Amino acid sequence: MERGKISRIEQEKDEHKKPIITEEINRIYDNLVGPTTPEEPEFSLRKLTRSVSKVVRDEEKRNWTNPLDLKDLIELLSEQEKLLILAFGYQVSAIDRRVVQSQSERAYLNQLTLVADIKFEYKLLFEEIFSRRETAKSDILDELQTLLSPNQFSQSSPLVTRAAESLRAVLPTVSTESSHNKSKKELQELIEARYPLVFLRTVEEHRAIKCVVAAHRASILKLNFQESKVIRWSRARGLEECTQFPHSAQYIWEPCSSFNERKEVLDTCSIEQAISFISNQLKERVRKKNRSQYTYIFPDLTTLINSQANSQPLYRLLKELANSIEQESDATGSTTLIIVGAEGSIPSLLRDSVYILDFFLPTANEIYQELLSPNLTQYGLKEEEAKELAKKAVGMPFQSVERVFRLMTVRKLWSTSREERQQLILETKKQEIRKTGILEYYEPTGNGLEAVGGLGGIKRWVQNFQDWFEQDSYPRLRPRAILLEGYPGCGKSFIARAISQEWKIPQINFDVSRLQSKWVGESESNVFQALRLIEASSPSILFMDEIEKAFSGVGGESSGVMTRLFGTVLSWLSDHHYPILFIATSNDTSKLPPELFRAGRFDKIFVVMPPNDKERVEIIQRKLKAYPISPIQDINLKFLVQNTFGFSAAEIEELIKTKVHWSGLKSVDILEDWQKVIAQVKPQFRTKKMQNLLQKYRQLMREGGGYPASESYDDNFINKLIVQTGEKTLE
Repeated sequence: MERGKISRIEQEKDEHKKPIITEEINRIYDNLVGPTTPEEPEFSLRKLTRSVSKVVRDEEKRNWTNPLDLKDLIELLSEQEKLLILAFGYQVSAIDRRVVQSQSERAYLNQLTLVADIKFEYKLLFEEIFSRRETAKSDILDELQTLLSPNQFSQSSPLVTRAAESLRAVLPTVSTESSHNKSKKELQELIEARYPLVFLRTVEEHRAIKCVVAAHRASILKLNFQESKVIRWSRARGLEECTQFPHSAQYIWEPCSSFNERKEVLDTCSIEQAISFISNQLKERVRKKNRSQYTYIFPDLTTLINSQANSQPLYRLLKELANSIEQESDATGSTTLIIVGAEGSIPSLLRDSVYILDFFLPTANEIYQELLSPNLTQYGLKEEEAKELAKKAVGMPFQSVERVFRLMTVRKLWSTSREERQQLILETKKQEIRKTGILEYYEPTGNGLEAVGGLGGIKRWVQNFQDWFEQDSYPRLRPRAILLEGYPGCGKSFIARAISQEWKIPQINFDVSRLQSKWVGESESNVFQALRLIEASSPSILFMDEIEKAFSGVGGESSGVMTRLFGTVLSWLSDHHYPILFIATSNDTSKLPPELFRAGRFDKIFVVMPPNDKERVEIIQRKLKAYPISPIQDINLKFLVQNTFGFSAAEIEELIKTKVHWSGLKSVDILEDWQKVIAQVKPQFRTKKMQNLLQKYRQLMREGGGYPASESYDDNFINKLIVQTGEKTLE
């Protein structure tokens, strides 16, 4: 590789050396692209680069000062051609396997990516492909395939078009496997592996049952069974057998003939009788040595058992049935019991018998392929617009998406603006999220960080890590969580909303205090549903206010519910791979369990204090802009800053509102009005409770456990806030 030599040549500054430099650059380019080999396609990425280098030489006649100036070169190319050049660089670099090992190679390709303004995820994807590592997420591959699709090159030369074909051949196939198909495949494997008991966790019962039926049918095609049945239990109708229409994927449920050993008809609407019938059926199959596949579906079984006064005997019956299935599987073929429901916890009696499989909400691609793509002509939608609509609908159950699309048809919204359609989806999504009882959804509407006065330390972190949050190639490198500890009323909740607006992603508020339920297991179920909705709505900000109120009692309550919920949330925060930034606020983290603060749990802990002089100027000016009043005079602004020491941002806003109420909107800005109003406000920083908190915050920052949220933090400032011994504090 001689590209490092190119970089050294470029650094030459002496004018008299330019002709020599040009000659050397041309020679190196010739060596770099090399002659066409017999194995190389007629139109290749190498030939494309050779043609570009020829353009450079031709442009040199127009007095280019540097024939290899990357910026000037890139300006000649379209976005697609830039991608082809970058891919060529990786292709050449991979020849001697230096994509990863050589720092100079990577530096050159990084520079090319930067100058060409190529999306960072594409560069990472090329690096993975040509290093033969596991490739990036399918949505990035999908974007790249779209950019390199043939219709993007309809006006390009044959050389460029064929070069794009060459690159498309290198790219891995984009996986469009839906959540339904993934679950079907895993269920099929569990059935074939003769798992006796499976818990399919989902809020979409109808869609999940269809998936079970499909998995059962796929498994019997591979296994040589004499008989196979899918049987569903219904609380109203008892056991029902799935009957498929000939030459069709459609099916209906018909009553299942249910008799006991004495040939008496069983009322299988009862859970106990249904389990008894299945047990007898298993014994009969063993007696007849009938190798078959029986799949039983029990919707909401654990929820219904938990609602009974004494649930343990029923769970014991279910465990004994699972044990019998395990023991007799060789003799009978295969039997699988599948519980479908959103219950969050598994009874202790069943934990060693059950396999938990999560059935996720539909992806954007699934919504597009199943609901929009077949109806593009009917709806009058373009492909790009339909895909955008599908992305907006992510986070809702499949049936809810179907309903909202039917509502669009009734309201004739397909022929109106896309904003009206998206607004309806947004309102429906909010309804779905509110149904959990613990989540609230907020669109990112507002001025972002520009509306926030002070808190420069947090602002700088947000700006530095935005690109890392938005990249998809390395999920583990995304920022995952920050904790804002500090003084009440100083903007912790406000800046969380501002981050959502700045990054243009929704904010979902998680109110853990509303989790507790009088029904055993319902709190766990709520958490499970909430976490699935949060994942499906990513990218997003997940906001939890005053986290110590939710989890301060963990480990101390008799039922252990909050301890289990805390463990569930904690595990999810550590393990999920979605683009979700968790922002928690706290007034006093000393009340929280220590395991919340282990290394890696939070990317940063910021300590939010009352604003200093500079920050109060920003806050006052921004808050005043919210009211149609005359501008504040400099002398009055100076007076306010001097006399609001220790005030929180909320207290400053209340001060301004009081002044507006006092003097009216059309009044002239005079000092006397401010003097009268400020005399009525008593800042809370002097109270005993706040003084104790301020001392904790100071100690936390001195020990390195937290970072100041203010950009210009001064230790003397917090010392002044803490009332000295002998000074009067407020109770």
